[in-house]
Amino acid sequence: MAGPDSGRRRGDWVWAGGIVVLLVLMVWWIPGDRAPWRDSYSLEPSGKSGFFRLLAATGRPPRRSLAPLVEALRGLDTGATLCLLGPARYPGREEWAALHDWVCRGGRLVFAARADDPAVELEGYDVKVEPDSGLRALCRPARPKDGEAVGPDVRSRVETGLVKGKVQWDRSGAIHCDEDFAETLVAVDGSPQVIRFEVGAGGLVVAASDRIFSNRVLAGRKDDSALLAYRIVEAAGPGRPVWFEEYLNTVGSAKVAGILLDPEFRHLTLQLALILLLLLWWGFHRFGAAAAPREDRRRSIVEHAVALGNLHFKAGTGARLVGAYLDYFERETGLRASLRRPQDAGRDERIQRAAARLVRGTGADPERVSALLLAADRARRRTTLTAQETLRRIRPLAKLLGRQRRSGGAATGGRAARAVTKGTS
Repeated sequence: MAGPDSGRRRGDWVWAGGIVVLLVLMVWWIPGDRAPWRDSYSLEPSGKSGFFRLLAATGRPPRRSLAPLVEALRGLDTGATLCLLGPARYPGREEWAALHDWVCRGGRLVFAARADDPAVELEGYDVKVEPDSGLRALCRPARPKDGEAVGPDVRSRVETGLVKGKVQWDRSGAIHCDEDFAETLVAVDGSPQVIRFEVGAGGLVVAASDRIFSNRVLAGRKDDSALLAYRIVEAAGPGRPVWFEEYLNTVGSAKVAGILLDPEFRHLTLQLALILLLLLWWGFHRFGAAAAPREDRRRSIVEHAVALGNLHFKAGTGARLVGAYLDYFERETGLRASLRRPQDAGRDERIQRAAARLVRGTGADPERVSALLLAADRARRRTTLTAQETLRRIRPLAKLLGRQRRSGGAATGGRAARAVTKGTS
């Protein structure tokens, strides 16, 4: 049969295994890299900082909107153009309704779906973007990443009237809408990639991919891709101030605690988890010998009596203890008044007469009771008394008092009962 030590050792192996797992995760992380940043601040390949600077170079610097979308639209001028270029989170139902109301009042919206997740429905406009059924088609295939399979060289024909030069378009989605009221600005092999249509007093431009606005395309291509991106925004309304909506990028990935798993904070998170695990191990594990139990401050009546007896023994005051208990015995049994009369008799004779009246009706031997009282009275007058002698004088008197209280036949029974009640109240 396994003892407690074997179970404790198995528990130690579990704690140690958890620590080893955390140490391994610090150098090797299974989930992989975080999602790319696509906002106008990001210098990453998928960021839009290059396009933001391109618009600023035209003499009309764009602005950024960091407030919640619904709140920002209440104060945004309808004479502006709002750009949602591949937001990390697509607008919700309430946000789409606010956008539709703002556009109907005269605002202009440029919306581009995310290239890696183009599936989105523009609520209120009867327009949706769906992933392309085939592989991504390029006019010229981009240089593949390390380990990425190289597909066939698919040559696609880009049709647009926004630029005259040669451009490339990375097709990742397709726009589905009513072609009767929508104008196609860019098409690839007949598939609409950028459309424009009027809504109320305003208008809307929808792109099936945000890659044309990314840093990778603007900095890595020598064609007219940068000019095409600029013309797409100008197609919403030339000469209008441009705003970049950044709130949906800041709250894109719902990260209540997920931000702690990003590469920038991952090691700090694992270190905190390691410290927490060590503290839990230390709290649930006993290191060293068992600690002695703490003594309770509350003492029982027995401990008090023992301590009091030890003090009397060390001080040599056992006679005083016998005298104090004898006074208590006489008071409880009513012998004190009997011992005072008659005055012509000696104390020993008065004790014998009082003892005879005390045992009347109880069946006790009066001579034995008288001897106990006489012995206790003589002991109280001694200067020193051992612990054994003190015990021999007090114990018989305590037993006699208890018998007297239980019998209830003596005249002192009621008084003794009242004394007990008073002592326990």
